[in-house]
Amino acid sequence: MEYLFAAISLLLSPTALLALVIYTLLTFVSEWSGAYLSQAWRTSPSMLWLAEHLYIPWFNLLALAIFLSMLYPQLYGLDGGTYAEISLKNVVDIALFISLILPLIPAIGRAEFALPIQGIIIVTLLFNGIDKSTADIEISYWPAWPTIGMIIGISILTMFLSRLSAAHLGEWLDQQLERKGFERALQHGIQLTLQSPAIFIYAMGLGAQLSS
Repeated sequence: MEYLFAAISLLLSPTALLALVIYTLLTFVSEWSGAYLSQAWRTSPSMLWLAEHLYIPWFNLLALAIFLSMLYPQLYGLDGGTYAEISLKNVVDIALFISLILPLIPAIGRAEFALPIQGIIIVTLLFNGIDKSTADIEISYWPAWPTIGMIIGISILTMFLSRLSAAHLGEWLDQQLERKGFERALQHGIQLTLQSPAIFIYAMGLGAQLSS
């Protein structure tokens, strides 16, 4: 439970709230770009396939990687003054790498686990760049079973809540602004807001090993 309270505290921090706004704006761009490309390339099946399976997923992963990198290294419960900054190139490379390996992960097909798994992979790769010479034990990337249960529980519950919230808020915005598609666009931001504690809990478990 200690990690859960720390994760919620991090989520409510000014930096995290700014990162969430940036992530949501980027996913809005992604949704509308996807809709535009679907129309522009509807006569080109190969280009349409690339847009749906490579370009848009990569852009969404890039948005998630930017969100998490903005919280580095506080994401791991570590002091920001003693760790190297992350370059934009590293963030782009991480997003590209993950977009290539995602099809190999069976659970990624389940909507409730897709975002947490992507986030956990990103924080693991970012963690690999941290100096671990201060750790007195061998770093374990597999969390304790209670932590795994907490991550799974948060992922399932918050997926339901994010869909419900996005449906109601998206319908209201569609009516107010006389446009369609706000539900899908809002889904990303609301889902990350609610599911990010699951990612933070895993990251803080990694960081705690450096001071144990």
